Amino acid sequence: MNLIEEINHCYTPVGAMVVYKKEAASYSNNEFYIEHHKIDGDGNMLSGAPLTEDAVKELGDYFFQQKTENEKITGIVPESLLHFKMRTNTLPDMVWYRPAQMMEMFFVDTLNIPNGSANVPALIFKVENGSLSVFAIKEDSRPNELTPLFLPPFHNCSKTGSVCLGSARVKHPTIKAWATLINLWEELFWKSKFSHLGDETTSTNINLFWKSQVLHPNNPFDLDILIDSKLTLKHIL
Repeated sequence: MNLIEEINHCYTPVGAMVVYKKEAASYSNNEFYIEHHKIDGDGNMLSGAPLTEDAVKELGDYFFQQKTENEKITGIVPESLLHFKMRTNTLPDMVWYRPAQMMEMFFVDTLNIPNGSANVPALIFKVENGSLSVFAIKEDSRPNELTPLFLPPFHNCSKTGSVCLGSARVKHPTIKAWATLINLWEELFWKSKFSHLGDETTSTNINLFWKSQVLHPNNPFDLDILIDSKLTLKHIL
């Protein structure tokens, strides 16, 4: 069934709006008159009457409700979510944290670092306008506005925390749930191969460090290699 057939099948016309304008009037002025016409059961447009403010408000409320429904995100808000801001027709801005844990990491062959599991520090993830940033924190608990942020100790990252995802493209999930959105961004980060050094984001040789971590997965992450970003969580909310 095509769109026209679907509309004709599911919806019955009950009204129409007709816009009249004075000759030589432009859309930059107010020389317009709008009528609302009822449509009878046979599809005939009946005589019109001036469009009322109540009718305009009713239409506005309907479209606002439709917009809100389309942007709604379902599911329980995770404890890890620290901040969010809704955006029209795109994924929301979000800030969340992830406690220190062991993660599977992937590297391009040219780095001579084997793929494997390694301990990583507690992290702050930030998504803004479709771009991902990551920061490290030293406390392994839910952060507050005064929590210091440290540069991300990973390849593909800059001193501003921004992450280069290469050719990866963010797909809008079919189910908009908070957990789904967080998992989407984290998978983009962890399943993309670490490939290059954007900036010096650690106080040691990052290649040697991660090679050692992967070869000795039980080694705890050395927090002393983190570089202070001079920012706190408040700066990125």
